[in-house]
Amino acid sequence: IRPLWFDNHDDINTFSEATQNTHIMVGDDILVKAVSHSVERSMNDHVYLPQSRHAHDGWYDFYTFDWKTGGLDHELRLPAYSVPMYMRAGSIISRKMRRRRSTQAMDNDPYTVFVNCAIDPAEGGMMAHASGRLFIDAGDGYEHLKGEFLYMKFDYRYRTLK
Repeated sequence: IRPLWFDNHDDINTFSEATQNTHIMVGDDILVKAVSHSVERSMNDHVYLPQSRHAHDGWYDFYTFDWKTGGLDHELRLPAYSVPMYMRAGSIISRKMRRRRSTQAMDNDPYTVFVNCAIDPAEGGMMAHASGRLFIDAGDGYEHLKGEFLYMKFDYRYRTLK
C-alpha cells in the first residue's frame, strides 16, 4: 500500500491534500478512495484518477467495469456499503469472486483473471495489451521463504493471454 503520488510523481494533482488523505494504491494497479462518511447511506463524492502510464490510458471501476479517463476528477454516486475502487487500464488483475464468510473458506476457490485493456479513442477502441502478476502462497506461515509459492506473469497481446 502506498500513496497515490508514489507512482504518479509527474501528476501534480496527486500531491493535493485532499488526494493524499483519501486515495491509496494497493499494488501497482488498484486505486482505493477512502470513504469518510457512514457507509450505511448513499452519498455523492468525487475521485481523482491520475493520468496513467500512457496518455490514452485510464481506469476501470472495480465493480462495474465502467471506463474512466485518467487525469481527471470524476463525480460519483456512492451506493450504501461501497468503497470506490479502480483498476488501471493495461493491467491484469486476478480475483476470487465467490463470496464467503472467511478467507479460509476461499482456499480452493478458482481465480478469475480480468484483462483491463487500454482504450485509445484515436484508434476507435481497445488497445490489445495488458500485463499483470499473480502470487499465491499458503496464506499463513513462512513456507514462501522456502520457495513454496506460485508466481505467474501474465501478458495479453493481440487477443492472446500468455
